[in-house]
Amino acid sequence: MDTIQIIILAAGHGKRMKSTLPKALLLFKGEPMISRIVSSIEKAGFKNKPIVVISPHTGKKIKEALKDRSVYAIQNEQLGTGHAVYSAKDHIKKEVKNIMVLYADHPLVQGSTVKKVVLSHIGNSSPITMATTTVSNFDEWRAGLHDFGRIKRNKKNGHIIGIVEKKDANPEELQIKEVNPSYFCFDSKWLFENLPKIKNENAQKEYYLTELAEVAADSGIKINNFQIDPVEAMGANTPEQLALLEKLAENHVI
Repeated sequence: MDTIQIIILAAGHGKRMKSTLPKALLLFKGEPMISRIVSSIEKAGFKNKPIVVISPHTGKKIKEALKDRSVYAIQNEQLGTGHAVYSAKDHIKKEVKNIMVLYADHPLVQGSTVKKVVLSHIGNSSPITMATTTVSNFDEWRAGLHDFGRIKRNKKNGHIIGIVEKKDANPEELQIKEVNPSYFCFDSKWLFENLPKIKNENAQKEYYLTELAEVAADSGIKINNFQIDPVEAMGANTPEQLALLEKLAENHVI
């Protein structure tokens, strides 16, 4: 486990949360979301402290909350998730072979699940493993998953060929029920060799980490994937969504 590095993206300001606190520090079951995720990682037995990617504007408060439980990397400009991960490059130890990416606003993901994704990745020859989740519909509590990117697969062999973000999806793609919570595990060398290939040709003009799925597929790589519980895929962008996660946690004893 000492060759695995967890990166947690926590640079978001969370403007839709209507709070003066950084999004990562909003309380979930009485604990800052980012602290809960770090605790889950610690309990799962990962040896390296997680690298938390922070913003110059909100990072001070996150450091005060986590102290020396994490290593900190600064994303000077918010240019997307791919750019955020690249910001952590200089903090990766030489012995690290694989990197798992998580998010500070996804407090329901369990350390045991992260460990299963990592072990699936290690046991596979692919340099990229994606956690995906599938729902029957986007009704009720699953409505939040409707905002997630859709998993595109080859109709002949079922292999993942890419991810299309909701804002970039056409009506047919929006009907896809397999979605992407963006929990990725990468071979570290492959990751940093291919991050520069990401382009920002999308509605937000950002560098999406998800573009690496298409980069892999286009180069003939079969992407490994691991199905997770939809509840653990849920994230929070608004106070209402955060309240929903609290209810889901109670019902699933998370």
